Amino acid sequence: MAAPSAAVTALLVKACLVLIILCLACPVSAQLASANPQDPPDWLDTWKMALIIETPDNAPFGSPYDVIPLTTEAGFQETDVSKLPDVDGDLVILDYSNFTSVDYADKVVYLCCDSNSTDSESNMIDANRMLNTIMTNSTTPAAILLYSTTKPVCLISGSHLPYNRIWTMASQDDALKVHSVLTASSTDPVVASITPSKKAVDSQQPRPANTSTIAMSILYSITGLITLLFLFIIATGAVRAHRNPERYGPRASANGRPRRSRARGLAMAMLETLPIVKFGETDQRKPDEENALENTQRPGSQPQDASQPMTQLRRTNQMVHPRQRALRKIKQRKNISLKRTIQAAQFAQRILLWAKMYESYLVITSTTLPA
Repeated sequence: MAAPSAAVTALLVKACLVLIILCLACPVSAQLASANPQDPPDWLDTWKMALIIETPDNAPFGSPYDVIPLTTEAGFQETDVSKLPDVDGDLVILDYSNFTSVDYADKVVYLCCDSNSTDSESNMIDANRMLNTIMTNSTTPAAILLYSTTKPVCLISGSHLPYNRIWTMASQDDALKVHSVLTASSTDPVVASITPSKKAVDSQQPRPANTSTIAMSILYSITGLITLLFLFIIATGAVRAHRNPERYGPRASANGRPRRSRARGLAMAMLETLPIVKFGETDQRKPDEENALENTQRPGSQPQDASQPMTQLRRTNQMVHPRQRALRKIKQRKNISLKRTIQAAQFAQRILLWAKMYESYLVITSTTLPA
């Protein structure tokens, strides 16, 4: 009697183990998928992707249509654009008449999720049954694209789905447009592509730098450097004039040397600060007005020899009529004022030339900087 009781005990133990395994397997078993047309919540628009349909000649039908992924594998709640899937395949309409005869390989199935409402449609195969049949088929399609003619989107329910690359159209108007395109070109295949939307791609691309900001920064830097250079020259010239008053200080005209003011000495000190070297020029200084008036000779008079006595030179200067001397002085002053006017005009022309060169530099800088 001991042997049969031991065998019964073993059978009971095995039966309990089988029941335990079945109980554990029930929660993780795949549930039937159910697709229902609904109004989309606002946050669902964040994950939109683009549907592009083309003819065999690569001629697109209109602009890209918005589609929404319904599963994680399709791109739902995926923030990295590089991880979003790219789907390509022939787009085919699936209904109760052809869902068992279509070869799903490399196909994008276009399936309506609307329920059968009329009596004539009640005998047809339900959309959820076609959806589950496609998902459990040995040959799976490239993607399943759901649409509705009564609501904007189709939302799917169910856990542990055997197939996860499922999208829905984001608008019922777009769904009808795509359906009309497929109906019109029933004999020719239509290629469909599901890709990340342009908005999602642009949001993760690095923005180009502002070229105007770069150009203004370069312009301000160059202007600041030039200003600092001029200030350095002025400061160095002032220090040089202060340390060497006998060379750059004010002085009266004497012994043929021209008169020099304090401003002229300071300007000469600043100019000598610049590293400018002149070649092939002799040192011809401008004669002073007072010396020029004193050394003026009468018209037609011969230059005096160095051996001529000093008294004769004085006598010759005294022989000049006072009126002639005054006229000569006025003429010399006119010549000096004319020279100064010419010099001022030349200086103004140089200023205008530098301004034009600076304006041309700004135009070239703003047009040739990279984006």
